[in-house]
Amino acid sequence: MITPEQLKKWRAEHAATTPGPWRITLDFGDPGEIHGPDGEIDLFVFYDAPQITHDGEFIIHAHEYVPALLDEVDRLRAWLKNDEYNAALKTAGEENQVALLRAQLETEILRRDSLDEMLDCVVADHKKDLAKLARIHEKAAELIDAANPQIAEIAPEFRKYITALADVLK
Repeated sequence: MITPEQLKKWRAEHAATTPGPWRITLDFGDPGEIHGPDGEIDLFVFYDAPQITHDGEFIIHAHEYVPALLDEVDRLRAWLKNDEYNAALKTAGEENQVALLRAQLETEILRRDSLDEMLDCVVADHKKDLAKLARIHEKAAELIDAANPQIAEIAPEFRKYITALADVLK
């Protein structure tokens, strides 16, 4: 983290420099030159032509970049202490909570709908099975009535059981 002392030192160092605008000149075969605002040569750079351009451009623009960066650090630090930032942070946190709760609710609704569909399928299957069982019972009752009078006595109880099951599943 950059300390307040470092920021103060950097501002003082910048303030001690020659104000701009600065410019760079490059002549083939000669060292690159950096000129201050008075037009005098303030700095020679090395002969490595591609690097001279990059280094020189950075050096002349650093006079603009450093104060802009220092000002941005101050602005952001002030904003962090600001009630507006804290309110924005709180709002963002609340919005995230709302979004999370909304997603959880949608998941629960989908799960419930899925369970409802599964239950509907199970009930439909049981109704089909019950109807099939009732048909078998009726057929069996016809055969039993004709074949054995003792078994015919319990057939009405079985029919009541089937009817009660059908009522529960409706």
